Amino acid sequence: MSGIIFKLRNLGGLPRRERVVLKELAIFSDDNNIAWPRNQTLAKNAGYTAKSIKLSLQVLQELKLIEIIRTGHFHEDQFITTYRQIKLLPDNWGKYLGQVDKADLGPTVSITESDLAAKNISIAPRTRNFYS
Repeated sequence: MSGIIFKLRNLGGLPRRERVVLKELAIFSDDNNIAWPRNQTLAKNAGYTAKSIKLSLQVLQELKLIEIIRTGHFHEDQFITTYRQIKLLPDNWGKYLGQVDKADLGPTVSITESDLAAKNISIAPRTRNFYS
C-alpha cells in the first residue's frame, strides 16, 4: 500500500462510488502508485458489482485520476489483454482535495437560540474538573 491513501481523506467532490473505488485502488497500489486488482476483487472489497467497478474505472480514467495500462497481443484483429495495470495519478487530484461533499455532512438543519432554549440545550463549553 502506498502513502497516497492518506490523501484520500481530504478528497471530495467525487461521487461516493468513485471515491470508494479510488480508495480500494490506493490500498492495492505499490510504492509506484500502480495497482493491478481484478474488477471482481475490487467489487468484493468495495461492496459494488463488477459492472459498477468497470463504470467507476471509466469515470476515474475520464477525469484523469487514474490511467489504465493494458498489455497484450492482437489475434485476428482483436486485442487480447493479458495484463492490466492501473496507475494512480495523485498529481491530478488537486482539484478534488479539500472539497467537502454536502452528502457527507448529512442534512442541513437551521436551529435558532430560542429553539435551543425551548429544549433546554446549552452549547456553552464545559469546564473540565481534572481533580474529581
